[in-house]
Amino acid sequence: MPTTEAVGSDPAPRPKRRTLTSEYQVPSTGDLLVELPLLDWARITVAIDAAHRALSAWRARAAKERSRYLPRWFDLVTAQAEDLGRLIVLEEGKPHDEAISEVAYAASFLAWFAEEAKRIRGDVMEAPEALRRVAVLREPVGVCAAITPCPPP
Repeated sequence: MPTTEAVGSDPAPRPKRRTLTSEYQVPSTGDLLVELPLLDWARITVAIDAAHRALSAWRARAAKERSRYLPRWFDLVTAQAEDLGRLIVLEEGKPHDEAISEVAYAASFLAWFAEEAKRIRGDVMEAPEALRRVAVLREPVGVCAAITPCPPP
C-alpha cells in the first residue's frame, strides 16, 4: 500500500530536507503498522494549487460526467477490501468480518452518491419580494483542504 502523498497523478515533489514522518503502531502489540509523511505548509500549498488548476475543467463537465468517477472509486475500494479490512483489524482491533463489513458499508456511500450526483438539481424558491423568485444552482465552487485525524498512538 502506498505511503507517499500524491498531487494530481504524480507524487508530490520531494523536499530537499528530510521529511518528517509519523509512526503508527498496532495497538495490541506495539509493532510498527506504518510510517507516514507529515506534510508541511509548502507541500499542502502545492496540492491546493494543483487542485485549483484542475477545478475549471472539472466544473465545466456535466454532472452526469462527474458522477462517473465515484463508481471507479467504489471499484477501487471494493478491490482493496481485504487490505483495507486488515488495516482496520490492526488499527482498531476489530474482528476481521466486522472490518470487511465496515469497508463495504463505506464503499456503499460512494455508489449511492454516484447515483445522486447524476441528478443534482437546483431549486427555485420564493423571494422576499412578491412576484420574484430565487434560483439556486448546485455546482463545484472551489477547492477545500481537509485535515483528517490520525488514529491515536
